[in-house]
Amino acid sequence: VYVYDQDGAEVHRMAKHLEPEHLSYLPFHFLLASAGHAGWLKYNDVSTGQFVAEHNTKAGAPRSLAQNPQTAVLCLGHGNGVCSLWSPAQSK
Repeated sequence: VYVYDQDGAEVHRMAKHLEPEHLSYLPFHFLLASAGHAGWLKYNDVSTGQFVAEHNTKAGAPRSLAQNPQTAVLCLGHGNGVCSLWSPAQSK
């Protein structure tokens, strides 16, 4: 995943976001979240480019990603009917 500025110059290269299928930007927290085919949810701070957190959903690849922008909680929907809620601050 790459982030570019308005002039087209590369600002950040987010190497840990491998094969993202869903992206979500949390504007109040300056976080970019990605959910990939391997079932990992990863967060990156777009203001500094620092990697913040990653969580293994243990439910496979998500089919959907939604957010609550006020709380930075993400909801992942999986093919087996499971909806899981995730926060960048949680440890498990």
